[in-house]
Amino acid sequence: MDTNYFVCTLGQAASLGGGKSSFNNINEFLDLQAQSLKRWNITFSELRNGSLLVADIINRKLGEHLNGRQTVGLLSPSSPTFVFIWLALIRLGHSVLLVAPQCQPPAIAHLLRLCSASTLFHDLSLETLAAKTAKTAETSTLSTISLSSVIPTDLFSSLKTPIQPSTLPAHPIQQTDIAFLFHTSGTSSGLPKPIPQTHRGAACALPQALPGAGRDGAATFTTTPLYHGGIADCFRAWTSGAPAWLFPAHALPVTAANVCACLDAAALESAISSPSKGSGGDDDSGYCPPVRYFSCVPYVLQLLDADASGAGLARLRGMALVGVGGAALPADVGDRLVERGVRLVSRYGSAECGFLMSSHREYDKGDREWQYLREAGSFATADLMIPHPTIPDAWKYHSRADAQLTLITGKKFDPSPLESAMTASPLLDDVLIFGNGRPFPGALLFRSESSAVMSDEELIDAVKSLVEKLNEESQQHARIPRNMLVPMAHDPGALEKSSKGTVMRGKAEEKYADLVESSYSKLSVGDGSMIPDEDVAGFIVGLIESVVSKPGKLGEDDDLFSYGVDSVACMQIRYGLNQLLPKSSSELPLSVVEDCGTVQRLSSFMLKLRHGESYEESEDELELVLSLVEKYGNFDGIRQDGSTTTNGAVNGQGNRDVVVLTGATGALGAHILHLYRASNQTSKIYCLARGSDAHAARERVDKALTEKRLPGLTASEHAGNSKIVVLQSQLGEANLGLTDETYARIAAETTVVMHIAWSVNFRMRLRSFEKDNIAGEQASKQQKHTSPVKEKSRRS
Repeated sequence: MDTNYFVCTLGQAASLGGGKSSFNNINEFLDLQAQSLKRWNITFSELRNGSLLVADIINRKLGEHLNGRQTVGLLSPSSPTFVFIWLALIRLGHSVLLVAPQCQPPAIAHLLRLCSASTLFHDLSLETLAAKTAKTAETSTLSTISLSSVIPTDLFSSLKTPIQPSTLPAHPIQQTDIAFLFHTSGTSSGLPKPIPQTHRGAACALPQALPGAGRDGAATFTTTPLYHGGIADCFRAWTSGAPAWLFPAHALPVTAANVCACLDAAALESAISSPSKGSGGDDDSGYCPPVRYFSCVPYVLQLLDADASGAGLARLRGMALVGVGGAALPADVGDRLVERGVRLVSRYGSAECGFLMSSHREYDKGDREWQYLREAGSFATADLMIPHPTIPDAWKYHSRADAQLTLITGKKFDPSPLESAMTASPLLDDVLIFGNGRPFPGALLFRSESSAVMSDEELIDAVKSLVEKLNEESQQHARIPRNMLVPMAHDPGALEKSSKGTVMRGKAEEKYADLVESSYSKLSVGDGSMIPDEDVAGFIVGLIESVVSKPGKLGEDDDLFSYGVDSVACMQIRYGLNQLLPKSSSELPLSVVEDCGTVQRLSSFMLKLRHGESYEESEDELELVLSLVEKYGNFDGIRQDGSTTTNGAVNGQGNRDVVVLTGATGALGAHILHLYRASNQTSKIYCLARGSDAHAARERVDKALTEKRLPGLTASEHAGNSKIVVLQSQLGEANLGLTDETYARIAAETTVVMHIAWSVNFRMRLRSFEKDNIAGEQASKQQKHTSPVKEKSRRS
């Protein structure tokens, strides 16, 4: 598949000779392009002239202050003025620290200190921020200089005049010298860190003269600010001789309407400058190619996707490629755009390393897997990645490894994918998931304008199905109970964000610390008087149903663990039970939910504790053990030689076994499944697995295999996969949760039952252990009455 400058990775550029550039630094690059490419709104020669003019002014006015090469700060919105001062400082041999205007004074002072920078150039609009930074800085030597003092008012009218300053200091610049520095957003730690960019990394290593440039090529439009990824977008186009259009973030807010207006302006410019048909010679010297590549962060794509007029989608569909990067785009947004004909490509890299991988693919052959990055070499990214189930060497970005929330249990999860998925709802502008150092997570739901007048309960009901779906797909400890959804007022500026559109988590957690604290305390603090004794059982049923999202009513005698209460849910329920007790009550036992096991026993326990009485377990554990032995200890149907009897006759064994396997998602079960599918003695393997549906059950088995570094369930991964049939099952239910027809068919075919499934919860009481474990094994034994079964039960 052919590449182009927009999706050419650094690895591909190197293999195509991108490292053998005809220039050694950014200054030489501008000089070279100024001679060969003389066209478009601001030409390369004008960029060169402007940078030389500003450099000359800085040298004359500030030469003594900026004596020698050093790092200087630049605090400015993304604008043409930014471009000229940035290139001028590089022309003078300085390294330029590009500071995002979203940074607070302590963060800017921190960056300047790390870079040993004592000079900060700032736009006039950011004069107050610069002054506060100077006061915050620990050193009194920080100088702040307004751009208006070094940028002439007639700069743009002077660009066409060649500049040949003779007084600029001569500083030899090598490819390995630092040209400028980006910085991290400080999303996790709260304080940004500088990221140096060498001349080679910024320009010399990029692809040159690839398809996608030249007269018949394509221009790039980027909405990303220059102080972040916008510069990378520019150099990627520039080194291939293509123009780059910049969104005027200094003058306009990023909205769908404004982005569309800018694209229309670029299209008009291309149409006006288009050479007449049949013309030759230099007729096309002023021609500006149309915008065919669109580069942005996920937030901008979400704006265009949500544009009710449809104009945003129309502009995206008209692009040859739409590139997204900087953060994870919600899957449903990306899927919807691809479904509607947008050629969406995920571009992955970092400010430290550059552009490493992309999902560029065979679009015309129906490949819609926009999230999966394709093979381009191996990189240690420190990000979390997920392999594609069928496409070799295709990986999907999941999340940052350092963006994890750590619960008090030690369990970790990344909230970003959940936040993105929830924010895709038109009812929500933003979501902040919290839970650091807590037993379970919660979420602040920031209303959108369309839900601003909804009551809290109406909003929670409206997003309930979305949250339940995400909970089903999440790890147990990452599930968010209904009573931990906290509706917030509509406020577009409620969460401070980086220029990539990602939430500044550290600042948000600090801002809403009191609200988070009250969200947990309201679950565990009560005066015991609000709920009368006769309503305690009903309260507990409602509490459990709010924690465990499951259709159907919970009965007071139903086993809680069979209902779906896991160890994480037990902690949430224990928190809620405190509301039934007076404030002076002693703390509930940590295993109170596990010990009681049913609503009826929990109600009795809480009522006795409420009235100061001691609770005595009425069930004798020894008697229960003996009764279970009596109930499940009948093995008359199984002969000592491993075969079984049916109506007194011995069933003969076939040539190859048909196996029923439980527990294939466990460590032992996955390896047993792998051995069975590789065995010539096995003709079919029925895997009984839990899951919300058949697809989810199969995914659980496939994931268990791949996590053990065994071949997955795709046909191409292992020849024995044709033997495997994964069935959604509930071992504690009649017929193992299978339909009568399926159960009868399996019972008639099965020759081996390998029962490996076993609940790994060491706090579970014996009574709760019975249904899904011991009873499940008994259910599998019952197949012997209708099949020539040879039973092998094991535990892991």
